[in-house]
Amino acid sequence: MGGDTEKISSASVSDRGGLEMSMLEISAPTEGRMPRRKKSWQEYEVVGKRIRSLRKSRDWSQIDLAHHAGLSASYLAEIERGGRNPTLETIINVAAALNVSAGFLVDGVQEDSAIGMETISRVWPSLSKSKREALSQLAVLLLCEPDTPPPSGNMRP
Repeated sequence: MGGDTEKISSASVSDRGGLEMSMLEISAPTEGRMPRRKKSWQEYEVVGKRIRSLRKSRDWSQIDLAHHAGLSASYLAEIERGGRNPTLETIINVAAALNVSAGFLVDGVQEDSAIGMETISRVWPSLSKSKREALSQLAVLLLCEPDTPPPSGNMRP
């Protein structure tokens, strides 16, 4: 297991005013873990544009959305322009105000709260073989690109 430790460097100012560097080694499983990736300013801009689009689709002003989300209008304006990195709490509050999931604001994918992957995973073992096949076929149809025909096979229209 080559990736069992993670090294983290840290810097601090000593009491004599000098900069002290140290290397800290943490024993923690790192294998199979996705590396953290900072979002670029372009990604924040996309989130801001998505928020603006949803706000406008509801005919809300920035003041309206800011009020519903508990934010200042100026902070919301900066987020919409991509000039500010919204906190997780802010994303959750804006998503709740817009009645979408936080994941949709960040990734553009709306999860239906009534039937998510957790629900499917939970009920899958109790489904009959024919229901599993039908659900699998439905998933394939839903995941196809809009202009792409579904794969040929024993699927019925």
